[in-house]
Formats: sequence, C-alpha cells, structure tokens
Amino acid sequence: MTDVTSTSAPADRADEAGPVCVLCHHLPAAPATLHQVNGVLVYLRWNREQGPFCRDCGTTLFRDATARSLSRGSWHLLSPVLVPLVLARNLAARRAVTALADPRPHPVLAAPNHRPLVPGRPVMRRPTSWLAPLLLAVLVSLAPLVAGPGVRYDRVGGCVRKSTPLGMYDAIRFVSCADVHDARIAAVVTSWTECRGFDEYVAEGGHFYCLTTEPDPTPAQPD
Repeated sequence: MTDVTSTSAPADRADEAGPVCVLCHHLPAAPATLHQVNGVLVYLRWNREQGPFCRDCGTTLFRDATARSLSRGSWHLLSPVLVPLVLARNLAARRAVTALADPRPHPVLAAPNHRPLVPGRPVMRRPTSWLAPLLLAVLVSLAPLVAGPGVRYDRVGGCVRKSTPLGMYDAIRFVSCADVHDARIAAVVTSWTECRGFDEYVAEGGHFYCLTTEPDPTPAQPD
C-alpha cells in the first residue's frame, strides 16, 4: 500500500499562517496602503486604506483610489505635489499585491459568501482619470490670454497720485491717467539732474520719474 501525500500541503499551511486580506479573508495577502486625495483650492481631504490585501482587492483599491485622486485631487492648490505623491505611493502598493498568486479562501476565516473585489477598468481607461487633469491644464494655459497682459503705470504715459493728505510725494501710487491723478510721467531716468526742465520729479525703486503737473479737473466751488 502506497501512501499518497500532497506536496502543496506545507505551502498551504505556510500561507495560512501569513497575512489574510482584510476585505475578503482570502490568501495570500500582502501589507499595502492605498492613498486617495480630494481637494478644491484650499480644502483637502486625505484618505487611506490599509491592508493586508489579496491580489484582486488590492488591484481594485489601487485603481479606484488612483483614479479618484486624479479626478478630484487635481483642483487643489498643492495638487502638483500631492497627486504625484499619491501616485508614487499607490504604485508601490500595487507592485506588492500584483506579485501575489490567485486568491483562495482561508479555510477558517473566510465565510462562503466572501469574495475578492472585482477590479474595474484600468486607471487610464477611465475618462475621469485624465479628463480632469486635461481640463485643468487647458484652463491654466488659457488664463493669461483671458486676463490679458498686465498694465503698468510706472512708465511714460502713466500718472502719479499723491497718497498723503499733505500733498507730499513721500508716498505715491502709479495710476491710470484716466483716474484721479496729480501729475503725469514725462520721463523715467536714472538721475534727478535729468529732470531739469520738468515741473518736478519723484524717486521710486531706484528710478527717477520726471513729472508734469496737471490742473485738478474738479471745478472750484463758488464761495
């Protein structure tokens, strides 16, 4: 009579002594943590799912968390830093779970109705994964065109407004000549001596602004 022994029994017992998937109680499982970031402007919410996970549950969580981070986390002000950080951590967790064998139920812990999660579509086959970053990139690229070039008034053609009640130029503002102003900039030079022949000058930011005063357009009130 020949005894028949299973060569897979020691391996099975070794797996049973190892970690078990926290979601479906299947074997084998590997320690892993999946991260997800959601944010809009300054609002931020960071979620994480801690394992161990079997191959199917880990893959499912990786795809869901990564896709949501791309679609919901790209709108935060710190998204250029946060989203790549989430992707790097999730990819590391993905490598750990995809190296596992096919999941099988634990003989003691797994109930008959426990099943591993079914992985959905890969991350980049989900439209929300790339539509949100693409839309954000388009908006950022169009922002300068919509806003138009910045208008500066600290140059010839701009005007100066005295910012103190005493009418001194110790505190000035460069304004549009269409607004209330006290003088018009006639020249911008590097030395005050070059402003001879103009009504007055003011120094600001290492430059000298030669000014021509203009009468107050406000009509005088009768006595």
